[in-house]
Amino acid sequence: MTRFGARPGWASQDMKTTLLNRIANGRTDLVFECGSSGLSASATDTGGVSLVRWCGYYGDVSAIRFLMANGESLSRQDGAMLRRTRSYLCNR
Repeated sequence: MTRFGARPGWASQDMKTTLLNRIANGRTDLVFECGSSGLSASATDTGGVSLVRWCGYYGDVSAIRFLMANGESLSRQDGAMLRRTRSYLCNR
């Protein structure tokens, strides 16, 4: 029996890559499944782009706050993306 919505076999590398790719393609709601899939809040996609950066790009404030509460930092972002993300967090 799985707990807290964890899915059997979800921790395989292929599944992690699939999850990261789906987040990079705009499914930032899947960030909340990172813990049950074995991904850390500071995980990056195959191109080296962090989850928090994708969430900032798509403007998903809830996902950004979730990642920050689980150990991610905005210091990994740079320039315009950092300003945009901070603006989202301050205005919502």
